[in-house]
Amino acid sequence: MKSFKNILLISGSSLVGAPQNIMKALNNYTSFNSSLIVEQDYRGARAGYFTSDSIVMNDENKDLVISLISSADIIQIHNKISEEFECLILEHSNTDNYIYQVHSPLRESPLYYDITNDMKIPFKVKAACAQYHGYIYPEYRLLPLIVNYKNTINLYDGGELKILFCPSHSGLKGRWNRKSSEAFNEVVEKFAMLPGVNIIRPSKPVKPLELYEMRKHCHITIDEVITGTFHTVSLEGLCAGTVVINNSDFFANRILQNSARAGYLPPFYRSTENSLLDDLITLYRNPHLVREYQEASAKYYSDFLSPKKLISRYCEVYDELLLNCFEKITMEEEVENAG
Repeated sequence: MKSFKNILLISGSSLVGAPQNIMKALNNYTSFNSSLIVEQDYRGARAGYFTSDSIVMNDENKDLVISLISSADIIQIHNKISEEFECLILEHSNTDNYIYQVHSPLRESPLYYDITNDMKIPFKVKAACAQYHGYIYPEYRLLPLIVNYKNTINLYDGGELKILFCPSHSGLKGRWNRKSSEAFNEVVEKFAMLPGVNIIRPSKPVKPLELYEMRKHCHITIDEVITGTFHTVSLEGLCAGTVVINNSDFFANRILQNSARAGYLPPFYRSTENSLLDDLITLYRNPHLVREYQEASAKYYSDFLSPKKLISRYCEVYDELLLNCFEKITMEEEVENAG
């Protein structure tokens, strides 16, 4: 029987489910065996929303955590973990195959800082999410985010036009993670006054699966039109076959295209704070345009962004590490035998 290699994912927080989606894809579509340890879940209303298949550290499962660390062939750390957890990893790990993947910059430009310089773990690979991170971490390997939902589409029939705006984080004001503004809110309120327009904007946190069910029944997804990039919301919008509105520029789109090895740029409907109202009205007046973008979204996700396709980018990194490890062991054995 083939021996499965163990990929242990470790994250300081749940990171809105991004590491969990990687773990699920590894277990569903590859020969790797993967587990995820989350050091600390979100607090408050979102507690448990993104950790249903994860091991959230506590005093009672420390032995399990240590067992997973000691049996891992590769350990991939996402974003930031505590120094205490890092020491626990180094104490019990039996591998030197360490990967670091950054999900959200921990400081704002020009104070971006590679926190791995302050960590004791000797990382062999440094990676970043294939979004705007390519601007900030040019030396890092870019890996695509994975969306684990069923590809679908609810084509607009010319009746009520449903638009969903529900960012994964609200109130953030960083260079790359602002999701709304006063001007944006004014545009949304004006557009909502048109007959036949239904803007769905949840006021409280919504569970991921419930939110995707809402998105599946909408025709337009608004990510954000402020920063010049896209976020996970845009990928979920493509998966759900909606028109995806964002302000993602050519270079951010190219990063996504290259990381997915797609044949062309993603079919986002680009807009800005200044043009958003006019752009929404254009869609409102042209049902055929809504349908064209919906179909393009669903096709792009199906052709290039499915978990089965994207997880291969991660497997390439793991295979390289394991191959190098095998060659190193073989060389050492040959030297020993020759002696």
